[in-house]
Amino acid sequence: MRPSPIKQPDQMLDAEKTARYVQIVNVLKARIVSGLYPVGSLLPTEADFCAEFAVSRYTVREALRRLMELGLVSRRQGSGTIVERAETREGYQFTLRSLSELFQYALDTYFRVTAIDEVVLTAAIADEVGGKRGSRGTMVSGLRSRSPDSKPFCMSKSYIPDRLAWIAPELPGCIGPFYAHIEKRANEPILTAEQHISAGRMTPEMTAALDVGEDRVSLLMMRRYMSAKGTVIASYNWHDAAEFTYRMAIQRDEKP
Repeated sequence: MRPSPIKQPDQMLDAEKTARYVQIVNVLKARIVSGLYPVGSLLPTEADFCAEFAVSRYTVREALRRLMELGLVSRRQGSGTIVERAETREGYQFTLRSLSELFQYALDTYFRVTAIDEVVLTAAIADEVGGKRGSRGTMVSGLRSRSPDSKPFCMSKSYIPDRLAWIAPELPGCIGPFYAHIEKRANEPILTAEQHISAGRMTPEMTAALDVGEDRVSLLMMRRYMSAKGTVIASYNWHDAAEFTYRMAIQRDEKP
């Protein structure tokens, strides 16, 4: 079964309002682009932004971190935050430190469901998603972009096991990541999450979906979320390797 494309930009904007740092990023980015904060200049201090926007230092630091990811600023010990450029880098950068960041990533971007199909697992896919060969499930396909009107930077296919297939029709209107919606609706708390990253040549389906040329390399991020009952959802996310950067910050558990 294939639903008609569903766009809900108003819902996405409402969701973004819950993330104060996103608003701050947009304000500061506009000031940099307009020249209010010229290239080479120092931004006001964190304390100044805390007072101006009436937010915590943590929120300000998160906003500045996002500006760094966009390539607009750099932070130097003892010097402060310096404006490096007035235009953002091409491509998309994604930093993951926790499931909460993955949740925010889903709020900061726009996802459009393009198809919901019933599937039968092959041996290869069954092993990847934690199912059994020949078992049935549901595959939700879609495209992720920065906004409803921008070019997609990710093609995604998410497998949902048959026991949870009843939730799939709700996903086109879902705000936030699919795993969180399914976890709540099914009352199956996520216990573990696995991520596998690999590269490969793009298929014609990928190049058409992402509107890129031939002979491109894809960066595949495959994530599998599991509860005590097994797989809750397993998602395949393909990006144009030339236009996507993935960062992961790992903190040490104990001091040396």
